[in-house]
Amino acid sequence: MVCNVMQKTVRAIQKEYCVMQAVVGLLLALFMVGCATSPTGRNQFIMVDDAQLDAQGKQVFMQMKQQQPVLSDPVVNQRVNCIAHALLSQLPQGLRDGWEVRVFNDDTPNAFALPGRKIGVFTGMLKLVQNDAQLAAVIGHEIAHVQARHSGERASMGMVSQLGQGVAE
Repeated sequence: MVCNVMQKTVRAIQKEYCVMQAVVGLLLALFMVGCATSPTGRNQFIMVDDAQLDAQGKQVFMQMKQQQPVLSDPVVNQRVNCIAHALLSQLPQGLRDGWEVRVFNDDTPNAFALPGRKIGVFTGMLKLVQNDAQLAAVIGHEIAHVQARHSGERASMGMVSQLGQGVAE
C-alpha cells in the first residue's frame, strides 16, 4: 500500500517537473523571439506586432473622441497642435507625418500619445502647465513613450503573465 502511494507521488512529481520544463522552454523561446532594442538602445521584450498596436491605438482614440468632448476652441487647438508638430518635426523622417492631435475638454491634468500616431491633451493639463515649454515637455514625454514602444512591452508582459497564470491553474 505504501509503495503504491509512493509510486503515485513520484509520478505526479515527474509529471509536474515535465510541465515546468516545457513552460521554461516556452518562455525561453518567447524571450528569444521577442527580444528587441528600443530607439534609446535599451533591450526590450516585445511579442506584439506594431501594426496590431497601431490598430488598437487608433481604435481607442476613436472611442475616446466619441465618449469625451473634444474642445472646439480654435486658439487652444492651434496652440497644442503647433507645439505637438514642432516636436514631431524632430522625429526621423518616416515618423513625422500622419499624427492626429486632439484637445479633450476634461479637467484631469493628463496628456497621452498612442500607437497609431494619436496625441491627446486634456484641458486640465493646459490649466496646470505655466507655459508652452512645460506643455512641450509633457507632450514630448508622451511621444517618447510611443517611439520607445512601451505599449508593446506592456502588452507582451501581459501576454506572458496570462500564460503563466494559465499554467499555474
